[in-house]
Amino acid sequence: MNYSFGFVDLFGALLAAVLAIVIIIHNPRERLIQYFFGYAVMIGFFNLFNALMIMTDSVNLAFHFERLTIVFWSLFLLFFTKFCFVISKFDREKAARPIFFGLIVVSALVNYVNYVTDWIYKTPVMTGLGYSDVIGRWYLVFVVYSALAVILSIYFLMRTWRSTKSNREKMQSLVILTALFIGFVAGGVLDGVLPLLGIFAQSTSPIISTLYVMVFAYALTRYGLLKVTPALIAQDVFRMMPVMMEFVDLDRKVLVINELFAKNLGYKSSELIGQECKLFHANPELHEKFHQELLLKGSIRQGETALLRKDRAIIPVNVDAARVKDRFGETIGEIFIYRDIIKEKELLEKQKEIIVELTKNKERMLSILEDTTEARDEAKKKSEELVKAVDDLKEVDRMKNRFLSVMSHELRTPLTPIKGFSSMLINGQLGPLTEPQINALGSIQRESDHLLALIDSILDTTKLETGREIELNTEPVSVKILIEELVPIIKPQCDQKEQSLEVKVSADLNTIIGDRTKLHRLLTNVIGNAINFTPNGGKISIVGQNVDNGIEIKVIDNGIGIEEQYLEKIFEKFVQIDNSYSRATGGVGLGLAISQAIVEAHGGKIKAESKGIGWGTTIAIDLPVGGSK
Repeated sequence: MNYSFGFVDLFGALLAAVLAIVIIIHNPRERLIQYFFGYAVMIGFFNLFNALMIMTDSVNLAFHFERLTIVFWSLFLLFFTKFCFVISKFDREKAARPIFFGLIVVSALVNYVNYVTDWIYKTPVMTGLGYSDVIGRWYLVFVVYSALAVILSIYFLMRTWRSTKSNREKMQSLVILTALFIGFVAGGVLDGVLPLLGIFAQSTSPIISTLYVMVFAYALTRYGLLKVTPALIAQDVFRMMPVMMEFVDLDRKVLVINELFAKNLGYKSSELIGQECKLFHANPELHEKFHQELLLKGSIRQGETALLRKDRAIIPVNVDAARVKDRFGETIGEIFIYRDIIKEKELLEKQKEIIVELTKNKERMLSILEDTTEARDEAKKKSEELVKAVDDLKEVDRMKNRFLSVMSHELRTPLTPIKGFSSMLINGQLGPLTEPQINALGSIQRESDHLLALIDSILDTTKLETGREIELNTEPVSVKILIEELVPIIKPQCDQKEQSLEVKVSADLNTIIGDRTKLHRLLTNVIGNAINFTPNGGKISIVGQNVDNGIEIKVIDNGIGIEEQYLEKIFEKFVQIDNSYSRATGGVGLGLAISQAIVEAHGGKIKAESKGIGWGTTIAIDLPVGGSK
């Protein structure tokens, strides 16, 4: 007797069991992994009982083994269909439950009929390859049931393949879909069409189903365990972070580094992985102290050390570090984040030189003042020294302005990737996130926007101090549309403080000639000021109307108000009337000064109105239709 198919089925059963265990170990809590484990185990039992049916010597046992193969084939279809539902997120829809429940009912009915009658499968017959199935007159019902379950699975896999934006998930869905479609066609012909034509060979279903498990296991491991998980996102973010990063194990050997770390040290990543981290530190003793501090405190903020390049050059860096624990609370290693501070060191040296020179100038000025009673012939000399000292102070002031400009531009550079990555994460471009993660990223983005606004304010202030006017890129601007675009941006800030926001802008508000970007910033500054200086539960109104040859915009709040003697001063740079409240809202006193400069550049006027403390404030902005004059 030739039991070749029986041995193939036994091998398939063993392979399905091994793959099920290997995959479930990756992440036993992941639903998709659990369903894969379920249908892989069902395939294992299906193959096992098919092998036992082929190889038994008892027709009675062959009968029961054959019925058990149908039971586990039905369970496989149920697990696999649920697996496809979860991939496509269809299981979250209302229609999923009745469809899946219907499959369960049909499955139970088919198995019951198969066990108590010979309508679907008759008693197996002995062939040269062992016992073989014999189809009954209602065999087509079983074929149609199996086909419908597989077609449902194909439909939901296609739905996933077409809707996903991730290349990883798209390739994974395509691999599974292709294998399922080929298997469906092959199995349909060999086990469905040919038997109906009277051509019934040994069933190929065990072989095809085992191939399913192999292909799906490959797709799971090759393309990231079915979806872009937080772990994969963390790996990609770690790799692309614009700072140098390393992760070391408890033996202080390097396990992971990002691309920038290896590049800045002049190594290939493979040269650093597995090495002791102290080997590329210019001061190993200081680095050892960092490890000890981590052991005691768990984290390090703003430490300073130096890294040693492959060419033995030294890179001064700031370091943040923390001990890392897994989800079970066990410490698994330490992560270090390094920031190159060479440019900062150079700027500090220049600052020291400026301070030294400034001190010398101060001493010369004092000397000149003390010697004013000396002889007239010395007065001229001292006067020249005084002139030189004043020139030096002007140069220092110019250097200060250049320093502020350079620092502002340098500070903008790291903000770009921070805003970009946080925006990508919030928009779901790198995969789904939990609500706490989205909230945390929202905080990062808001603080980045706040810092960017401060940097822009410093740049504008520097321009004003050097006597340069604000440059305008003029075009026709509808301030009404500009306000409508701002409302959804500022509304969350109002909602957070439970403030009501009222907008009353004339439908025929005049279009003016102006700089759209500068006017956007003007409105953002003034409305933001109203939000910040209005307590929780307050009210803010934005009113716009046409006036002679122009428009008038008023931002009205019922906040803390301003005393009369300070109404003009609030437009001066760095002036904050209520310092305690200003510190709480994060202001530095530049917003209204820059707003005034923008209004005046457009040929308009801005003023503040208030009856005093506790009576709220109104900021009135008049802008001509024709723009600046």
